[in-house]
Amino acid sequence: MRFSRIVTPLLCGAALTLGFSAPAPAEELRLGFIAPMTGLFAQVGKDMSDGFNM
Repeated sequence: MRFSRIVTPLLCGAALTLGFSAPAPAEELRLGFIAPMTGLFAQVGKDMSDGFNM
C-alpha cells in the first residue's frame, strides 16, 4: 500500500514531464580547426585539414 502511494505519483509526474517536453531544434554544428597553412609545415597542415573535412 505504501509502495503504491509513493510510486504512482512519481510515475504520473514522469509521464506528464516527458509528455510535455519537446525535442531541441536541429542546428548546424560548427567546429574549429587550427593547422599550419603556410611555411615549412604547410603540406602537413593541408593533409590534416583534408582529413578533418572527410
